[in-house]
Amino acid sequence: LARRWVVEGTNVHLRHLAAGATASVVARSILAPLERVKVELQLNKIAGSALSTARRVVSKEGFQGLWKGNALNLLRTAPYRSINYFTYDNTKAAIVKMSGKNELSNGQRLVCGATAGAVAIICCFPLDVLRTRMLTKGGEHLYKRGVASAFSQIVKEQGFMGLYAGITPALVSVAPSNAVFYTVYDILRSSHGRHHHSLRFLGGNRPKPAQDAAMEKSQKSSRVVKRANRSKAEDGGETVAKGN
Repeated sequence: LARRWVVEGTNVHLRHLAAGATASVVARSILAPLERVKVELQLNKIAGSALSTARRVVSKEGFQGLWKGNALNLLRTAPYRSINYFTYDNTKAAIVKMSGKNELSNGQRLVCGATAGAVAIICCFPLDVLRTRMLTKGGEHLYKRGVASAFSQIVKEQGFMGLYAGITPALVSVAPSNAVFYTVYDILRSSHGRHHHSLRFLGGNRPKPAQDAAMEKSQKSSRVVKRANRSKAEDGGETVAKGN
């Protein structure tokens, strides 16, 4: 019942956003220890291998230390993924509606993917800047003061555009990679759909659709009724003959 309410009782756009956010939260939470080790190696420049770094974190902060900063990661990645998927689906739907075709061309897929990546980056880049500043060595005071305070301090010191420092290289890298990702994904999905559809009509052992089963049942019932009527007619004829 709850599943039916979610599917039928909510807006499709909200479902897309919720699906993207949920997938991002689950994936990021599972991989959070790897992210923590990466931050220690890259930003804080701690020497040693990934395994020794993880052991060092656990020895100092306990196992929960491997998930330090995960909430901050989710603050960035959950909106990013939601907006990414949402923009791609809606851009794709708009192009399909305008073109009047059932499928996009590869060029249109590239445009949809690049648009989704660019929109998501523009909307969520301030969160990326905030996360980087808070997790970098020397940014502990920002981390301790909280998200809202860190935002206001960056804007106060660098202006609003300080929240978009480095966005140009981010767009240059994300838009093409997003375009390729969605293009390959959509091509494979469409190819699988056509292949699966064609397999349904190959061979005599495939399961019958509900319509075929209902029609066959109706035909069987009709044949049974006809045989019964024929038998009654024959029995009636024999009775009349005997009476004569």
